[in-house]
Amino acid sequence: MADDPQVAALARDIETYVRARPHASDTIEGIRRWWLGSRWADASTPLVAAALESLVRSRVMGMRTQADGSTVYFTAARGHD
Repeated sequence: MADDPQVAALARDIETYVRARPHASDTIEGIRRWWLGSRWADASTPLVAAALESLVRSRVMGMRTQADGSTVYFTAARGHD
């Protein structure tokens, strides 16, 4: 799925979002619900996860696991505050 043009396009849109909002952080579900515009209204969780994994690999975004087991994604430049 990482070579999928949809993943790359979604990753670019997420990157644009976090560059404009450097303090943004959320779970995959929050990102699907609040960060993505109407273009991605039907984006599946696996598609969003693949885009986020790509952004984490490229160090644009970071991630951390919360005590409840959920994963939160954030702008990598922000760190773990």
